[in-house]
Amino acid sequence: MSNLNEVTLIGRLGDKPQTIKGDDKPAFVVCKIATNEYWKHEGETHNHVEWHSIEVSKPYADFVAKHCDAGDTVFIKGRLRTRNWESKNGVKHSDTIIKADNFQLLHRKNDAEKLPKTE
Repeated sequence: MSNLNEVTLIGRLGDKPQTIKGDDKPAFVVCKIATNEYWKHEGETHNHVEWHSIEVSKPYADFVAKHCDAGDTVFIKGRLRTRNWESKNGVKHSDTIIKADNFQLLHRKNDAEKLPKTE
C-alpha cells in the first residue's frame, strides 16, 4: 500500500506573510491561515476556528510575500511536516506545519471592501 501525506485547505490569512531568510537555504515565507467550521446544535449556530501554520517555498514564496495580506482568501495544497526540538531549559516542543506545494490567492480582502454596498 502506498503512503499519502496531503493537505488541502481554503482559508483566510491571519497576518501579512513573513519572509524568513535562511543562512544555508533559500528564503521562504511563513503565514497562518484560519479555517472555520460551522454547525447547528439545538437550533443554535456554533463556530470553530482552526489556525494552520504554512511554510511557502519557491516558486510561490515571492508572489505570496508581495501580493498577499491579512484577510485574503487562499488555497493551499501541501504536506504535513512535524518538527521536534528541546529548549535550553530542557522542555520538549513539537510543531506541525503545512509545507505548501501549491498556493493560490483566491480573493483579496481589499477587493471586497471596494464593492458597492447592496441593500
